[in-house]
Amino acid sequence: MSSHAPLFPNSVLAESDVLQVSPPLISRSSPTIIPPLSLLQFQNHVRLHPPLRSPIHQHQHQHHPHRRRRPSPVTRSLTPQGEKPAKAGTTRTFFNTPASKVTALTSLGEGFATKKADAKREVVRKSVGSAVKELKGYEGLREVAVDASADPHAAAVAAHLALYKFTLKTSPPSRFDPNLAEPVPEKLTFTPLQASKEWERGVVYAQSQNLARTLMELPANMMTPTAFCERVKKEFEGIPNVEIIVRDEVWAAEKNMNVFLSVTHGTSEPAKFLEMYPLQNAANKDAQPLAFVGKGITFDSGGISLKPGAVRILFCSALLYAPPPLYAAPPLHLFIPG
Repeated sequence: MSSHAPLFPNSVLAESDVLQVSPPLISRSSPTIIPPLSLLQFQNHVRLHPPLRSPIHQHQHQHHPHRRRRPSPVTRSLTPQGEKPAKAGTTRTFFNTPASKVTALTSLGEGFATKKADAKREVVRKSVGSAVKELKGYEGLREVAVDASADPHAAAVAAHLALYKFTLKTSPPSRFDPNLAEPVPEKLTFTPLQASKEWERGVVYAQSQNLARTLMELPANMMTPTAFCERVKKEFEGIPNVEIIVRDEVWAAEKNMNVFLSVTHGTSEPAKFLEMYPLQNAANKDAQPLAFVGKGITFDSGGISLKPGAVRILFCSALLYAPPPLYAAPPLHLFIPG
């Protein structure tokens, strides 16, 4: 690579008379890795400045100093080519650039600027997720700066969802302990190049979804109804406008909830009935609360089917569906075939 000029000067990937970029790609900043987003539109002939060369092609330029320099095959393979932008989510990775150690460049695809709001968000989520999945495969990376200018909320959601990976091992023990009410450890730390409230809201959305993923993935002997309720209580500690009430089997019997209680006869784990109430705003007492009522089952056999002859027992597992924390009453029970 030529050293007489930086590859990414002043928030531009290449000189503007050669490469058209919308929105701006790179901001020169201190974080180690920058995964920018852009809709790339190349002119008919592409000439990056400074010229990128593969070592195996450097001798050709020495023998022909007046020959017009073109990107090497290696460079062409790293960048979208042609008159149309690359397909949305197409990612190319550059190493040891002046701006960062590793740069993941992802295309937003053709016609991004003309898409409607929801369609744009979906493209941004797909593109950011693709870049993060590419980066998390490299060892030694810790901090990632994200160009979230296209849609901060969607970028934050996609980055944290793409990074999530649930691993729970007993031998050797995993550093993740679900009983401590801690989130699954994340390999990378994200920082937006453009700080905004929408980015922060997106992070909350992603963390909430990742929490639901964790509760769903935990095995039934660990995520019992009691453990689930305790985890929810810890999650809402310090939040003054939410009231948490955990009901037991005695309360359910008083309410004649016999069908609910009958499901728990196959296990020694007690059933729980969890209620989460948002406290009414004193300034708006006439507002009607929004209620979500659902059932969450930490384990369900799905029924037992005895097949003649082979006498096979088929188990069907059920996912845990926990409703949002809004005036909800999800009964929880554990059913294990006896």
